[in-house]
Amino acid sequence: MVRLSVADRPDVLCLQELPVWAGLHLASWSGLQACTEVAHPPSLGPLPITAELGREITSLNHGLFRSAVSGQAIAILLGSEAEVLGCDVLVLNSRDFRKAQARWLSLPLVARLAWAKERRVVQTVRARMRDGSTVLVANLHATSYPADQRLADAELLRAAVFVDGLAQPGDIVVLAGDFNVPAARSSYPG
Repeated sequence: MVRLSVADRPDVLCLQELPVWAGLHLASWSGLQACTEVAHPPSLGPLPITAELGREITSLNHGLFRSAVSGQAIAILLGSEAEVLGCDVLVLNSRDFRKAQARWLSLPLVARLAWAKERRVVQTVRARMRDGSTVLVANLHATSYPADQRLADAELLRAAVFVDGLAQPGDIVVLAGDFNVPAARSSYPG
């Protein structure tokens, strides 16, 4: 999948729902610089040893195990000529944020539990591109909870505010990822 995704040599590629172990191989598979962030750590214990163990277990049945043991990561891939100037990360569904939003949105217990199920992050990379421009790329994978799409909405809005706070004058800002928000429901006009 990665080799196919980079076949036309993109300057930037954002990926979500990667098994954590894949982060170790993205640069060699793609020929691009890989900036990865663990969104949901492997359930088998501390990294990096468990990343490969998670790969072995998942390979027994991808459909059954998926990210249950291997964890989940996101990544921003950059062309080899880009100069990485900085990286930042924000947990989108931290306990304090969920608690405040649950009160604000009057979320029922089931929605609150679903929101806490998987850690969600937005990662950013600021880079100087080969043409001299500076780009701030943000990548996220929002919570999918069809019963109440306000969870993803809240995360997307939080990510947009975070990225806006990091942006510097002259930056080209890109907010990308799997928003899990239908366009008609998005709180972020983009």
